[in-house]
Amino acid sequence: MSGLQIGLLLVLAGLLGSAGYFTYLKIRGYPLPTMVIVILLTASFCLGSVGYFVSFTEDYQAWRQLEWQRLDADKIPALVDAGYVVVVDITSDWCSICQQNKANVWHREQVTERLRRSDIILMRGDATEPDDEISAYLAAQGAHGFPFNKVYGRGKTSGIELPRELTILALEMALKRQGI
Repeated sequence: MSGLQIGLLLVLAGLLGSAGYFTYLKIRGYPLPTMVIVILLTASFCLGSVGYFVSFTEDYQAWRQLEWQRLDADKIPALVDAGYVVVVDITSDWCSICQQNKANVWHREQVTERLRRSDIILMRGDATEPDDEISAYLAAQGAHGFPFNKVYGRGKTSGIELPRELTILALEMALKRQGI
């Protein structure tokens, strides 16, 4: 157990213990405001919820291990013919859905582990600034903006377009359809 986990548990135990003790005193007739107990229980619930939803075992920096190449649409067919699966991500720093996709999918440890295979090539087009190559790629795909994500492979050489609001499940299904 990490120091952070131990600290969280100690604070949670302290809050719950205090709420329990003050409840006992209130029942015994001591003049304590009920709001103090309510606040302690609410703080305990909030802290417990955060602790439950935040996974202390996930490496939130694992995504830094991924090696994204700059988008080069002309190379995709040759890479697929050579047996690679090519994952394309068109993103932008000012696109809120793009940032959501990074937080919920691309930066997750389980996705990073899945994409670190030697037979997967990652290509990213950063459209934060206007880019003719990205615009041409999106036009060729019939896409009207971003985020735009597609997985190419021998299973479907024309690629599998992923939903704008990406999920881990959608990415997993596309990779499985490509034999990964």
